[in-house]
Amino acid sequence: MRGKRRGKEMKRVFKKVKIKRICEYIILFSLLMIFVFPVFSGSPGTSGALFLNYSPSARATAMANSYSSLTDDVFSVYYNPAGLVNLDLIQLGLSYTKSFQDISNQYFAFGYPYRIGEVFGFSYHSLSNGDIQGYDSMGAATSKIDTSNYALSFTYSRAFTKDEIERPVISAGANIKYISENLDDISAKTFAFDLGVLYTIRPDKYWLKDVPGQELNFAAVLKNFGPPLKFDKESTPLPMSLTLGSSWISHPWSKHKLSLSADATIRNDDSVKFGLGAEYFLFQLLFARIGFESSRDIGSKLNFGFGFRMSYLDLNYSLADYGDLGNMHKIDLVLRFGFEKAKSPLEGEVARSEKGKIIAPKEKIEKLEMFASDFIKLAEKNIEKGDYLLAKENITKAFNLEPSLKKSKWGKIYERVDNLIGSLKLEKRNEKLTILKKDNEQSNYSREVIKTYLNMEDKKAYLMAHIMYGINPKGDSIFEEILNFLSRENGLIVRTDELLTKDSWIIYKLKKSTNYFFLKQYNMVVEECSEIIMIDENNHTATVRLGSAYFMLGDKENARLYYEKALKLNPDDKITLEFMKKQGWR
Repeated sequence: MRGKRRGKEMKRVFKKVKIKRICEYIILFSLLMIFVFPVFSGSPGTSGALFLNYSPSARATAMANSYSSLTDDVFSVYYNPAGLVNLDLIQLGLSYTKSFQDISNQYFAFGYPYRIGEVFGFSYHSLSNGDIQGYDSMGAATSKIDTSNYALSFTYSRAFTKDEIERPVISAGANIKYISENLDDISAKTFAFDLGVLYTIRPDKYWLKDVPGQELNFAAVLKNFGPPLKFDKESTPLPMSLTLGSSWISHPWSKHKLSLSADATIRNDDSVKFGLGAEYFLFQLLFARIGFESSRDIGSKLNFGFGFRMSYLDLNYSLADYGDLGNMHKIDLVLRFGFEKAKSPLEGEVARSEKGKIIAPKEKIEKLEMFASDFIKLAEKNIEKGDYLLAKENITKAFNLEPSLKKSKWGKIYERVDNLIGSLKLEKRNEKLTILKKDNEQSNYSREVIKTYLNMEDKKAYLMAHIMYGINPKGDSIFEEILNFLSRENGLIVRTDELLTKDSWIIYKLKKSTNYFFLKQYNMVVEECSEIIMIDENNHTATVRLGSAYFMLGDKENARLYYEKALKLNPDDKITLEFMKKQGWR
């Protein structure tokens, strides 16, 4: 047992070290790229394959493309491949952008959750410039020149650490791209890589009080890292960029969701771009978005957009103003397929969404209630195992996600868990928690005692504590502390004559009830037999005797009730049956 316990402790230590090490790598990666990036920088306009900079998502565009840390749908393939781990269902993304002078941009993306925290993706990105008029050396018009630009991308995304209910905490993702540019009969092709990391903090105590479901996300994304495009003998570098981003998510006013984000992007063509975005999700149905972006190339401008959520798809639109050049309109669709794989502690596959509903899926009321429920299930498991500190932590997380739970029975359970931890000083005595978690008769029964107390069955827990202590009076002092704690909670003293094993305790109480019966102290018979039934609800002898005591007290209603229960427990009890017939009850 000691080796097993030590193994669990070492696992926790290694997990903390692993998280710390990964965070250090993320910071090192970001700082390294910031200082190394200028080495690859060129003059403005020197990069090729600029269509790779066209933002495909209307949602992201409306938020000024400050999307690296916020992305949670299939368009993560473009903005940050690490964000693809947030997919619960198979997703298909389609977007179309109508720009200036017949320029249009098309994008297709597909995401497949292989398992929780591991997702594969694919995308196709193309730019159409329309037909370009050709001219000869004398300036005379010739045939139209065909141009085409496209990129194919394959993505892998994985969560390296997760929280208790399998939500990603530290994730990373990568794209490998095949890029092609064609101008009439001249073409250039190359490969490139994207690398992204995403770190999510979900605090137990929120920065804004009474605003549930707060998250803080940080991201770093390196895009288009690869060899240059080569047209004949001339090479042009790819539009490589490094983006650092952060976002804050909260759920004010119950079912609404507010997201704020900021991104800074450094490009190798000597340009820096900043973006700030905001999104408000109303009534699980409508999105309103705004973004502010600023760069040397385009100056400063505001973007706007809105979206509409249905049970199986999201429809998004954005409008970006480019001054004298006009407006850029963008529309995208995100379609969802299949059933979400349940997160621990749930098992199997569940349909989180309600089938057949097209508008405002209740399932999206949403991750908050779903995750709150999962944390409650975790707390129940913690209580079963005797891990009361972790139970308190998980109940707190559930309250943060769904504050209304505080008014349910879980509000009272939390108060009792907190009272138990404080009274027994469990936070400073891990060795006592270890004893309560052991797999032996006394430890197992102690967890049943505490669970009974947490279920608001105070008197029963008090009686059970005597039996718990009686299993081994020479056991650890924690069992005596639990007995004294429950005695104080009930305003009673410890009954030293009842510190017995369960069977001995029941026999002793039956003997006491017999003595009280012969002394005609029927109220005491009721008390003794009622306590026996609290512990052993199927005890036939105590049930019959309780009926007899009520009968002698003149309470025939309760007498008949307990006689009926006695016959259900033992239909062959002829004496009780005959007595009931004489009373006209049968």
